[in-house]
Amino acid sequence: MIVDLEYIEEINEWLDGLLQHRYLKFTHEHNLKSINFLDVQVSLSESNKIITCLYTKPMSKHMYLHAHSDHPAHLKNSLFYSQGLRVVRICSEFTDRLKALCLLYEKFVVRDYTQNILYPTFMRLVCKSRKEALCPKKNLLCTYLSVHNPDILTKYNIPLSTLRSQVIHEHSASTMYAIFPFYKSVSHYKQVLQRTIFNHIKTKCVPEYRVFVESLCLKIVFSRTKNLKEELQV
Repeated sequence: MIVDLEYIEEINEWLDGLLQHRYLKFTHEHNLKSINFLDVQVSLSESNKIITCLYTKPMSKHMYLHAHSDHPAHLKNSLFYSQGLRVVRICSEFTDRLKALCLLYEKFVVRDYTQNILYPTFMRLVCKSRKEALCPKKNLLCTYLSVHNPDILTKYNIPLSTLRSQVIHEHSASTMYAIFPFYKSVSHYKQVLQRTIFNHIKTKCVPEYRVFVESLCLKIVFSRTKNLKEELQV
């Protein structure tokens, strides 16, 4: 909450009287300059402007996924960008954003990520507009906003008519999920699985189900393989 203290003599007593419930117990803290909420630090500038920046707990070790771990390459290649995009969205001031991105860069270097992956991504994040990063893109989120907060979609010039047509198109196609263990040694593993499964289905498919097969959306999901400790326990 942002509270005007002009007519409040004692903030703690006011909050204790306000935050009361028959079964729930509330805790609270307050500050005249800044407050932390989840991973966001909210501050009030001298010009009475709300500023947000990234907040991390002192105990956080930032042990991101190691570059040599047995995970899909696309996941490791996109990890720095996804974490940096979070910084761009949270930090309202460019100086705070740049500082947080530099710290993030150093943490990924410690985890053995190469410069040819990190540096182009870093420059892409520095040049990325915060408004563009905050723009809702996922259809699920846009559908929710169209019902509860349509003004946000209007702010980012997202037409509701186009959104509804996209949702109808997505629901018209059938989606099937297949779970496989991941093997780092197999190149283009996901594409091989999709091609093999589709070829097999189309070959064995009876004519009555051909329309369903052609509209089928196959999503490959990888399960985590056992680590060395788990293998030894077996």
